[in-house]
Amino acid sequence: AHQVLFEQVGDGVSDRLIAQGGHDHLDARSYTNDRDVAKGSGGHDLLRVNDGDALDAAVGGPGYDVCVVDAAIEAADTCQTVVYR
Repeated sequence: AHQVLFEQVGDGVSDRLIAQGGHDHLDARSYTNDRDVAKGSGGHDLLRVNDGDALDAAVGGPGYDVCVVDAAIEAADTCQTVVYR
């Protein structure tokens, strides 16, 4: 199933978003100064952790994952495509 997951409201609030399979969109880009983790699963996932800091992690799963990050350090080597924003 297709899921869209968002982070909790507020700067400085760390989040862990985990896809459950299917083509998922994990969005942790609205709030900054936190350590967010977006982890993909099976399927083609979009993992967004580009929130203005370089403290987060985008970790692709077994499917084809696009990771949108602030800095290279945030993208795991399991991301098939990395976009810097």
